[in-house]
Amino acid sequence: MKRSRYLAFTVILITALRADLKSQTFYVNVHREPFDNRTYAINIQTHDTIRLFTCAPTNDTLQYFQKVYTDMAMDNSQNLYYVSSWGSLYKRSLGDSTCQFLGTFGHSINALVADANGDLLAAGNHPGAAILYKFTAANNSFDSIGRLPADYYSSGDLFYYENNLFLTGTNSIASNSFLIKIDLSNTTASCYYMDLQNLHPWGAFTLANPTPKAYLMSHNGEYPSPYNSTLYEINLVSRTISPMLDSFPFGVMGAATDYMPLLPLSANCNSMPVTFSRFNYKLLDKQVELIWETTSETGNQYFLIERSTDGNSFQVIGKKNSAGNGTSIHHYSYVDSAPLLSNFYRLKQVDWNGRYTYSKVLSAKFPSMNSIAILGNPIHDVLRIQIKENLGNLLNFLILDMTGRKVKTGRVTNGIQEINLSTIAPGAYRLIVTTKNGQFFSQQFIKVK
Repeated sequence: MKRSRYLAFTVILITALRADLKSQTFYVNVHREPFDNRTYAINIQTHDTIRLFTCAPTNDTLQYFQKVYTDMAMDNSQNLYYVSSWGSLYKRSLGDSTCQFLGTFGHSINALVADANGDLLAAGNHPGAAILYKFTAANNSFDSIGRLPADYYSSGDLFYYENNLFLTGTNSIASNSFLIKIDLSNTTASCYYMDLQNLHPWGAFTLANPTPKAYLMSHNGEYPSPYNSTLYEINLVSRTISPMLDSFPFGVMGAATDYMPLLPLSANCNSMPVTFSRFNYKLLDKQVELIWETTSETGNQYFLIERSTDGNSFQVIGKKNSAGNGTSIHHYSYVDSAPLLSNFYRLKQVDWNGRYTYSKVLSAKFPSMNSIAILGNPIHDVLRIQIKENLGNLLNFLILDMTGRKVKTGRVTNGIQEINLSTIAPGAYRLIVTTKNGQFFSQQFIKVK
């Protein structure tokens, strides 16, 4: 009886949403501890929030974290799709409570979006970079599309804007966040689009109200602390982010609307002021040489070289004028003659009109800093590390999965240490150890069953 009343009430709410709020409503999937998947409909103008029925996953039966919905999508037929951290895909109509298991991508997935045909694109992280996948509704097939450029990882959502497809991205150590413009015809040609100010953009979507506007949901907090999420508007023309529009008392895992892209999709990344084909570094004798290369510059005036000790707060340490606008290849370099113990670098490209964009962030460390070793890789339930040099009595460690999400934090001391990882899923992870003086160490490892 309670269930029938709940379903009837849900149908009434859905009808109201369809009739009056469709163009102003977006949907988010939320995960609460312990295992609890939820769906909310939120009005972008009033910020009214309604909880909707969420189907329980049926295919993921091993451990509870494999049942967590990591993202959702919506097509223009009012069907919702959910993907679990284990890559299982589910579908339900907003008009009823029945769920359909569609199959599995066969890999961990954290980003999902639907197109007008009911086909879905997804992204999941692997060692080295994210990989894009496609679900084709006509034959119920799951296929790999291709790999993104090196060190471009998915931080949580795919979304369309006009005739463009974007992915919220991060690097391998999750030291910054940015938008990636996706080239579906050649995924390795996908490119950096704009900086996201170190937000945690696990949800992103576009609303046509009446002109298209794009938004981000930043997931904040760390278990067992309370989660919350904050809402921002992204201007994809000026490449700027609004002040916070609102906050919500839950941690958003993904977001969706029925916004459909203009076709055909753009595959050209050269619409940016500067197209970087390379940004790397060389270690010299007590110096760091930054090297970058552009294949296109439009209205570019100069580059500012910025450095940070933590990947968050940057200071300008140098400047390089543009070598010229056009489509010629230009080579640049800058030597940091006084690097710090921990070095993060980025480029700030500044136009003649004052607009600017940021490059990806690089992390540079010297061989003498490689003082931490992982003993045995791959590992099973215990991560054994050896701290080879005296780096201080107490060091902080952080373990990230390949989406950039924290799975464990703590402290270690000198010598051989053991970290219990029996509760985390098999997969690729990154260990980051920092000292009190800012020295930084990072190594990747694989956990197997």
